[in-house]
Amino acid sequence: MTPVENGVPINKETSTQDIVRIDLFGRQFQFRADKPLDDSQRVAEKLTQYITQAEEQVRNTASVQNRLVVMLLAGMNLANDLAARESELSKFHDCVDSKLTDLLNKLNKFVPKTG
Repeated sequence: MTPVENGVPINKETSTQDIVRIDLFGRQFQFRADKPLDDSQRVAEKLTQYITQAEEQVRNTASVQNRLVVMLLAGMNLANDLAARESELSKFHDCVDSKLTDLLNKLNKFVPKTG
């Protein structure tokens, strides 16, 4: 993602769908996606959820909210969730690979051998 200066996209060819707008700490930030997004609004909403969650965690443990701490905590939570999903996906791929290998071995038993 690339910041957008004063609401003007850096690249004139950028469509408004490629601009992600998010309100944080009473300010609006805009970013231009490096790659086309399926749903930029969903991306902004998901980030807002992580930041809100981090603000709640900080609010319960500290008397003064620190924006940097909130953003770092949101980033760490997001990275942790991403790592968990990547691990789940890897296990799923391993399972599919194993089942596919078993299936191919069973099919090969029934294929007449030529040669």
